[in-house]
Amino acid sequence: MRLHRVLTCRLGGRPCFASMSQGVALAVVLSACSTQPQNGAVTQMPPKSPESEQCSVIGRLACTAMSRLSGDAGQNRQATCVVSRAAGTAVEKCGFVETKPQTTETKPQTTEVERRTGSPDSVQLSWSDNSNNEKNFVVERCDQVSILVQGQKKIASCAGAWRPIATVEANITRYVDKTVLPNQTYLYRVKATNDFGTSDHSNEMSITTPSK
Repeated sequence: MRLHRVLTCRLGGRPCFASMSQGVALAVVLSACSTQPQNGAVTQMPPKSPESEQCSVIGRLACTAMSRLSGDAGQNRQATCVVSRAAGTAVEKCGFVETKPQTTETKPQTTEVERRTGSPDSVQLSWSDNSNNEKNFVVERCDQVSILVQGQKKIASCAGAWRPIATVEANITRYVDKTVLPNQTYLYRVKATNDFGTSDHSNEMSITTPSK
């Protein structure tokens, strides 16, 4: 921690040092210092261990005011106030510590499986990349598929469990599944992930591999 800009005053007979150079912050300290005894006497405080001694309320307020006026508060810096002793006299000094900037935690956007092609022993998938902050794409497959016929339309749904079969890096939008069997129906879906979570799953895409 760096210590800087030291200004001297007395608080209720107790010497203090506050780090301020601007007029408004200085007025805060001087108004607090006006409570000192009229005779100007300084009371020597008994020594205290560093662990047990804390800055006064006025000292902490003064340091906060100095930090805001100097612009430290807008630079990911937090005002601090520490107490030290010199020849039995308590000294309050202002400084700052660096703080970690806040980041917005954003999950990636949902992707969409666009097309698939199949052979007896492989399925090639492709999908759209609708996210700009993904870390990976996870490809999932369902091997137990139920087919519901509604007129001329067939609707496939997963009758078993989804399981991840591959994880690819960001911006990659293709994957070839070489673990399929001939004459089998599979369902696929994709999701994007990053350090803050996962997107919703994509649409589900079914494919039936041809016979050999």
